Amino acid sequence: MTTDSMALTPSRLEEETARSPCLSENENISAKMLATKRRVLLDVLMACWGMGTWLGINGLYVQLPLLVERLPEGWALPASMTVAVQIANIGLLLYALFRRIFTMVKDAAYIYALLIIGALALLLNAFLYTETAMVGQTERSVAFLSLTFFAGLVGCTSSVLFYPYLRYFRDIYLATYLVGEGLSGFIPSILSLIQGVGGEPECVPYGDNSTIPIYPPARFDSTVFMLILAVLAIISFVSFTIIDSTKIFESERVSPTAAVKDEEAVQQFSLSHPKWLSTLLLMACLNALSNGVLPSIQSYSCMPYGTRAYHLAVALGTSANPMACLAGVWLRPVPAKALAAMLSVAVVPFTFILTTALMSPSPPLQHQAGGEALVVLSWVCVLAIVSYARMWVYGWARAGGARGMRACGVSTQIGSALGSLLLFSLVNYTSLFTQPDVCPTVIMDINFIFTFFATKNIEFLSMFLCWSPADILKLYHEASRWGFRLRIGNLEKVPELPAYDIYREGVFLDVGCHNFDHLLNEASATRAFNHRYTWLLFHDSPYNKSTVEKNLINSTILPDADVIWSTPDAMVDVYKVKEDLPLITTDLGLEKTRDLMELKTVWSQQPTAVTRRRDLGNIFLKSATLISQPQHFKGWSDLTKRHIDTFPKLTYPIMNLCAEDLHFRHNMKQVDLYGEERNGTFNGLAGLLQRNDVEIGITSMFMRQDRLRILHYCSETAELRGAFIFRQPSQSAVSNVFLLPFSDGVWWASFAMTMAMAALLAALGYTLHKADPELALLTPFEALSFAIGTACQQGFYRTPNLMSARLVMFCSLLMALFTFTAYSAKIVVILQTPSDAIQTISDLAKSPMTLGVQETTYKRVYFAESSDPATIDLYRRKLLPNGDRAYLSVDDGIARMRTGLFAFQVEQSSGYDIISKTFTEREKCGLKEVQAFRLPMVSVPIRKHSGYRDLLASRLRWQREVGLINREQRHWLAERPRCDAAGAGFLSVGIADILPAIQVLSAGALISVLLLLSEIVNYKMRRTGMKNIQNCFNICHFRKNTTSGVCMCRQLSTKPLNIFSKWFLNFQVKS
Repeated sequence: MTTDSMALTPSRLEEETARSPCLSENENISAKMLATKRRVLLDVLMACWGMGTWLGINGLYVQLPLLVERLPEGWALPASMTVAVQIANIGLLLYALFRRIFTMVKDAAYIYALLIIGALALLLNAFLYTETAMVGQTERSVAFLSLTFFAGLVGCTSSVLFYPYLRYFRDIYLATYLVGEGLSGFIPSILSLIQGVGGEPECVPYGDNSTIPIYPPARFDSTVFMLILAVLAIISFVSFTIIDSTKIFESERVSPTAAVKDEEAVQQFSLSHPKWLSTLLLMACLNALSNGVLPSIQSYSCMPYGTRAYHLAVALGTSANPMACLAGVWLRPVPAKALAAMLSVAVVPFTFILTTALMSPSPPLQHQAGGEALVVLSWVCVLAIVSYARMWVYGWARAGGARGMRACGVSTQIGSALGSLLLFSLVNYTSLFTQPDVCPTVIMDINFIFTFFATKNIEFLSMFLCWSPADILKLYHEASRWGFRLRIGNLEKVPELPAYDIYREGVFLDVGCHNFDHLLNEASATRAFNHRYTWLLFHDSPYNKSTVEKNLINSTILPDADVIWSTPDAMVDVYKVKEDLPLITTDLGLEKTRDLMELKTVWSQQPTAVTRRRDLGNIFLKSATLISQPQHFKGWSDLTKRHIDTFPKLTYPIMNLCAEDLHFRHNMKQVDLYGEERNGTFNGLAGLLQRNDVEIGITSMFMRQDRLRILHYCSETAELRGAFIFRQPSQSAVSNVFLLPFSDGVWWASFAMTMAMAALLAALGYTLHKADPELALLTPFEALSFAIGTACQQGFYRTPNLMSARLVMFCSLLMALFTFTAYSAKIVVILQTPSDAIQTISDLAKSPMTLGVQETTYKRVYFAESSDPATIDLYRRKLLPNGDRAYLSVDDGIARMRTGLFAFQVEQSSGYDIISKTFTEREKCGLKEVQAFRLPMVSVPIRKHSGYRDLLASRLRWQREVGLINREQRHWLAERPRCDAAGAGFLSVGIADILPAIQVLSAGALISVLLLLSEIVNYKMRRTGMKNIQNCFNICHFRKNTTSGVCMCRQLSTKPLNIFSKWFLNFQVKS
């Protein structure tokens, strides 16, 4: 209710006030008031007296947020109240009548009567405001409205009664009185803010399918509030008594004759002038708004946003009213154009106010903090601008003297009356403004329940409710029609709610049932508030956030939950950012009249839960990371040792980006182990997650079955590749390089051609030796020697004269040249190229290579768990006998691999990082990988049943899709080094490369020595045999056996002579 402190002033004092320093355009009032001699006690008494003018109306007005919920008029109470106040203007007529009848009665007597009436009205109202009576067929708050009428008498009549009395005092005290009138609205507003509203009503079950509202109490009730106002009204009465009846302020009084002279000097204007007509019309419109329209619709505009919004709008709006009035008194008035601009600006919030009232009980932005703040701000803005505009018009009307002020007062009353009566009629006799039932008496629409869960793709439905058997039977029928598997649960014995299963499940809970909290506690304990379950919590009362918080305060509904709080007027998404933080609610804006397809369309248009819940409010999440070798750790961006703790370094920037994206912070600790199982429990990082000491691991771990029992994973960050890396042995180490240049076919063809040429030369030598004596030397053995020498790029010591023989020798030499050239080129390439002899695990197991394995948590497990026979054979043959000596650090393993026949099982990224730094370019070209087993993926670990798993998984998948994770992989995971030196540079030939040649040379040398020895022995034996033959020849020559004609040397035949010796002997004898 507004303060009509300047509205009705038909007496001469208005003109005096128009010329008083308080409203002067040329003087600074505050400076003049401070510089003028004045009685401070009189200032205090004047302020206390002025406070009693509109105290009753303003005080009752700020109580409306509490009264509309308890009195039968409901949200229509403000409209009835404005009518009662407007009827109180009859006090003006009564005052005028009494002045004519009782001419000798002074104004002070009427003031005493009004102040007493105001105090009694407030005192009685404190105890009688809840009393009602039937008026026709409607229950009405007769006591409250009647006493409101008497409280209004003080304010309405004070404008024509209190101001004339002030003419007897110096004009400087008018400003003090106006301050008191401002306090009549300001003090009740402050008291109302202190009082509070207690909260939204809670509906509790009452009877069959019905509920009744229970209103939370304010800090003190309306009775105490009205008693405080009654005390303030008594203080106002006492203050006036002191001012009027004591003589201590005689020095501050003035004679009224001066005011009469000033009044006669005021210029009188014609009220038919267009400027005056427009001014009076503006005044009527402003008062129609402030005293009729706005108070009547405020409950419909604010109450849908909650009692708190209504309370703040009333309290702050009432405070803004006197502040605006005092601004009009104390400050220079703004130009008319500025005022027009202010009123134009006020059209925007006024339109919003009117829209919210007409759309009640479902206005825009309902159940949102932004809507609540916007409606309060709109009301304060409109009330402040309208109040200042009224004050501006009053100040301008003073220029018209008493006649202008009276016309302005009449316009004020006409506008207020018309606005109040119009809105009273619209509120009570039309359906433009609607108040919903505080607590509906019907249960939720069964069809909508099944429609809701059907759009969520739920087939199994558990319902916990306390409905009548008829309603439950109807549920079964509807469930059968919709194809749901329905289970009616018992809240006394809550069934098991596993957090994870192979199917999704819907849960419907009637929060009005007894022991409903048993189900909520069980779901919180088992983490059933997660994405597997879709929860629909039904409450039989209008949406009230405090009710939601009261019922769900102890429930663990984290961001992965799908929980909807449903009331007759709203459907709200509910979750907590953290277990110990308040609930966050989001109005989904769903109408329960939608069918299946419409609701599916709504869900498809709704942002996903991850999108809606991406802001975690800068909370701290406990986390842990792994640094296995702190002595080598030089920071998260250090690349000098990236093969050490690669995955923590890779995961750290990824999780930091997630923290920025989801708006949370890490509270991080450090461990040195990933975690191994010991007697059913894990150590290291896995142990922290198992004991719930941390929420997230800032690293990537193997996704293993044993770990899945005690923790979960968010999303894969990289594919870990492990293999035996080794340098392929050279060709000479696995085969004879001198045989490799040619295939078997080429070798056989070359041999055949060589033999053919040897045979051709031998044949030419045998047949044509008479024609060319040089050919006589080409015996078969010499021809074979020529062919072998030609293949070895050697010539012949003689050249035949015949062209045919020369042509054969030329072709032989030419063929040998081409063959040798190809052979030489090929063998150079073979010497520079590693072999490909080892291709499989079986080849590696059979090779002479020594094996080693990188030192990791699961260094033995993967070999032991392998089912591949070749891998098992390799482990038993190559690794198991070496024991712990087979397990090496990455640096040691790569160093051994470089210097010998050594294969090292290592994470490829770690191994290649060191290889790229330590191997020469040519050494990098001979690397070979053989995979013994496939390593599992690595993923970010998280506490089991964590409420942030889905959020983190979604954002990590997004990072992978846009390439952010790939960028980190390329940054931290070394790729296989490129072979840039293949076929280039200088390569020394070792002993192993020419070993077959050395072996052939050695074998030839050995054979030569043996042949030499045999020749020497043969030579000596031949010399001895020749001597014996000569002796035998001499004997036979002189002792010739004439009978046979042959010299028989029988003793020689017994000697071990060769056939040639015997032949030679017989030849000599014959000759």
